[in-house]
Amino acid sequence: MPRWTAPRPNPLIPREEYNPAARSDWTTLAKMYDAPEFQCSNLWARPIYGDLLLHPQGPAAAIEELSRPWSDFCSAPRNPSIQQRYPRTLSKLAQMQMAQGETEGARQTLIAFDALWPMPDADLPLVMVVERVRRWLEGREEL
Repeated sequence: MPRWTAPRPNPLIPREEYNPAARSDWTTLAKMYDAPEFQCSNLWARPIYGDLLLHPQGPAAAIEELSRPWSDFCSAPRNPSIQQRYPRTLSKLAQMQMAQGETEGARQTLIAFDALWPMPDADLPLVMVVERVRRWLEGREEL
């Protein structure tokens, strides 16, 4: 009978000793997740992948990745468990667009966010990010 061994550490678990993201080792992460094709089952990781691209490749690559449309199957109303992951992607995208001064892109992202989630809880962190972008677009907040 084979001897039991501990599973490999999950790089998405924020433990500095074995997580490249916790150490801000973005080059190592990029090699680990080399341009994955996001299927419906791993769309939760899309904002993380946007961060991954942001550091070594710059904001344009991250914004391009987060702006890619989801497949029809993933965005279909019959997939509510997948739909709930989309606001986090839109929140991260709006934040990156704001940082780059892309007003029109940020405005379109907020329209998509509002259509998907018209009355979110204002105290959620991703909603706070969206509200900050909204204030920036209205000229009430500086970068």
